[in-house]
Amino acid sequence: MPVVLRQSGLRYYFFSNEGQPPEAPHIHIKGGGRDAKVWLEPEIQLPTVMASIRANFRISCGLWLRTATSF
Repeated sequence: MPVVLRQSGLRYYFFSNEGQPPEAPHIHIKGGGRDAKVWLEPEIQLPTVMASIRANFRISCGLWLRTATSF
């Protein structure tokens, strides 16, 4: 299970061959005692992404502010 990103206590990862028949491409997000699966095809499912952002809003804003002010 390759990990794509570790950030703010969240781990983004995928399985190279998941399911029988194989599932459409997606990324797993795990952290804070919660799991999410974000489908990448046919398009990224916005409600799933928004739920993850809502759950981590303060962390995301803090990261954004630190990144935005470093330029």
